[in-house]
Amino acid sequence: MFFILILIIGFYFYKTGELQRWMGNASAGKNSGDAKGVLDLRLAKGEISVEEHEKIKNIL
Repeated sequence: MFFILILIIGFYFYKTGELQRWMGNASAGKNSGDAKGVLDLRLAKGEISVEEHEKIKNIL
C-alpha cells in the first residue's frame, strides 16, 4: 500500500513539473557563479554548439 502511495506522489510530481524544478535547483547551486560552469551547462543542454563552446571558452 505504501509503495502505491509513493508511486502516485512521484507521478504527480512528474506531471506537474515539480520534480524537474527540484532537480534544476539542485544542479543550479553547483555552477551558479562560475562562468565556465554555466557554459558547460549550456553545452550539455544543447543550447550552444561545440564550436561555440570552444570559442567562448578560449575567450574566458
